[in-house]
Amino acid sequence: MIIRRSSLATGYWLLATHIVALTTFTFVVSSAMSMELPPGAKEYYKDRVSSAPGRSEGVGPTEKPKTQEGVDIGRRETKKYDFSDESSSALAIRSWESLNKKDEDAIMIYTARCIELYEEKAKEEESKLSDFAASGSEGEYQNLNDIAVCYFIKGEFYKHKRDWSKAKENYQKVVDDFYHAQYWDPRGWWWKPSEISQGEIEKINSGYYEK
Repeated sequence: MIIRRSSLATGYWLLATHIVALTTFTFVVSSAMSMELPPGAKEYYKDRVSSAPGRSEGVGPTEKPKTQEGVDIGRRETKKYDFSDESSSALAIRSWESLNKKDEDAIMIYTARCIELYEEKAKEEESKLSDFAASGSEGEYQNLNDIAVCYFIKGEFYKHKRDWSKAKENYQKVVDDFYHAQYWDPRGWWWKPSEISQGEIEKINSGYYEK
């Protein structure tokens, strides 16, 4: 009789233990399911930032990332240069504007692009001239005029940097290869880059800018 009562008590004890364990498990699972992510974590998963170059707009692993021109990895903004008009005159004007801003990168980019596209044409136009174009026909040698002024702009830039060697190199290019170029001044006249360049070379050689 004593043994039966002991066994019954043990059974009740085991049943109570299981009930308590089950209750605890249910509470834990329920709490976990109702728990929300911290605000920062929710924003991270909501954004789903892509590692592809450019500005992420939230892309999934199988979607093609949307990028914005002029922006690279890390959202570092890059400079934008205007090549919407690649005529020699447009590139020369942008070179002048860059010189006025003392923007070395832009000066080199715009003058290099103009030279790349139009230098050979400028040399062809120069070969047709034995003197400066007559009044009223200066604009017929547009490539020649713009290429000469691009080298002149580079000379001016290096002069302001006091890099006399590179300044003279670019001025000399105007004198040697594009002597008969003429460039329109918005104030109302044509001027001759080769004559101004020759004068700048003489000033540099004389130490004029170092006095």
